[in-house]
Amino acid sequence: MEPLDPLATILARYGGHRALIVDDGAGTYRGSIARRFEQVDVVSFDHDLSSSRRRRESLLNLQETTWQDGPLPYADATFDAAFVFHALPLCPDWRRFLRELLRTVRQRGPVVIVEYGTSARTEQQAAQIELERLLYDRDAALRGQTFEWITPDDLRKELRLLDVHHLRVVEIAPEDRLDAVDRAALKREALDRIKLDLLPALGRLGERRDEFERRLVELKRRIEISGVMPAPLMVLHGIKKTVYSAVGTPLFAGEVFAPGAAADPASGEALTAPTTPQAESIESLPLAQLLSLVMSDGESATRFERLAQRILRDYGSRAVAQEGNARTLADSLGISPARASQIVAAFELGRRFFTPPGDDAPVLRGPEDAVQHAADMRALRREQFRGLYLNNRQKLVADEVISIGTLTNAILHPREVFRPALTHHAVSLILIHNHPSGDPEPSPEDIEMTRQLHRAGQILGIELLDHVIIAADSWFSMKNANLI
Repeated sequence: MEPLDPLATILARYGGHRALIVDDGAGTYRGSIARRFEQVDVVSFDHDLSSSRRRRESLLNLQETTWQDGPLPYADATFDAAFVFHALPLCPDWRRFLRELLRTVRQRGPVVIVEYGTSARTEQQAAQIELERLLYDRDAALRGQTFEWITPDDLRKELRLLDVHHLRVVEIAPEDRLDAVDRAALKREALDRIKLDLLPALGRLGERRDEFERRLVELKRRIEISGVMPAPLMVLHGIKKTVYSAVGTPLFAGEVFAPGAAADPASGEALTAPTTPQAESIESLPLAQLLSLVMSDGESATRFERLAQRILRDYGSRAVAQEGNARTLADSLGISPARASQIVAAFELGRRFFTPPGDDAPVLRGPEDAVQHAADMRALRREQFRGLYLNNRQKLVADEVISIGTLTNAILHPREVFRPALTHHAVSLILIHNHPSGDPEPSPEDIEMTRQLHRAGQILGIELLDHVIIAADSWFSMKNANLI
C-alpha cells in the first residue's frame, strides 16, 4: 500500500462551489482540487497552452487564463478557496500579488500556499534547490529584476498582516511524499533542464552572464556526481478573516461596486431611483428595512436592503441586536467598521432607552430554554456557533456569536469560546449551533470538539453545561445524550 501524500491530505479538507488555483503551469494537483469544487479557475504563468492541455483542462472543468502583472480579472470575494503552487517567486511583487489574490477570496475562505522549502537535508536536495533558484533567477534577470527567495517566516508575517487566521506551516520532506524514486530519471530531467532551459538564456543575461555560467557549471558537476532529490515543500494554510476590496476596504462577500453607477451592495447590480420610506410608515417596516435605514443614515436606504437581509440571514436577528462589539460584527460579516458601528450603536441606543429597571434577562435551566431563546437560529442558512453565558443563578449575562462557518466546516477555538465568559464574569455557558441541513444529529467532529471544550472549561473553572444543536424542526442536546 502506497503511503498517503501529506499535501493531498491537506487539500482534501477543502471543497465548495468555486476555487482559484494559481500555479507555475505544472498543474500537479489540479485534478484533485477540481473533484472537490463545482468550478475551478486557474491562473497560470505558462503562456504556451497546447490544444491537448486545453482539452484536458476543460474535461476537469477548469477555466484557465495566463497572467503577468496587474489586477486579477475577478471581482472581490469571488472564490470559496484559493490554492497557490510555486507561483509567488514568479511575481514581480509577490506581496502585492498576495493581497490581490486574497481580495478575490471570500470571508473565512481557506488559503493554501505551496512553495519549495529553503533548507536541504542532503547534497541531492541542495542541488535541486539550487536548480530551482537558478530558474527563478533567470526569469527575474530577463525582466531586469532581482529574484527574492521567499522564506516561511516571510510568508507567515505577510499572511498575518493580511488577516489570515488559524495559520499552519507544514514542511513536507521528500521521503514523506515518495516511497521510491527513480534517481536516474530525476538526474536526467535535471540535466535536461540545465541544457534546454538555462544554457540557452546565458546570451540574454548581459552583465550577469558570468555569474550564471559559473553557477551552472558547478551545479552540473554536482548533479553528474551525486544526482538530485526533490526539494522539501513548504505548505502554509489558513482561513481568511476579512474581505478586502481592491482599495483595501473591508467588504461583505458579494459586494461589487460598478464605477460610475449606484450599485446594490449585495448583488452589484445597478440601482435606479433609490427611495427612502416615509417617516410616518417606519413603525410598520420589517426588520431588514429598518436595518437598511440605520446603515444608510436614512438616505437611499433601498441600496442597503439586500445587504441588511443577508446580515440578518447569516448572523441572526437576535445575535445582531445583542452584539456589542463593532469590530467583532465587522470581522464576522465582512462589512466595514463604519457600518458595523452604526448597527451596534442603534441597538445600544434602544437598550438604554427602553430596557426596564431591574434586569429581566432570561433564566436558562436546560436545553429547552436555550432552544426557545435561540429560536431565530432555525432559519439561518449558514452554520453559526453562539455562546449563552450564565451567572451563578443561570441567568443569561451575554449571548455572543462565536463563529460563523464556511461551506465545509465551522472554525472554533477554545479561546474564542471562553473569552466572553471571562469578560462577562460568567460561571457557566451553553454552547448552541445550528445545522442548516435540517438534521440535528451531531457529527463525530461535533462530539470531539464538545469534549475538548468541556475539558478546557474544567481547567478554567467555567462549566460547559450543554452543547445544543438546533435544526429547522428539531434539536439535539449532548447533555441529555450523555455525550458530556
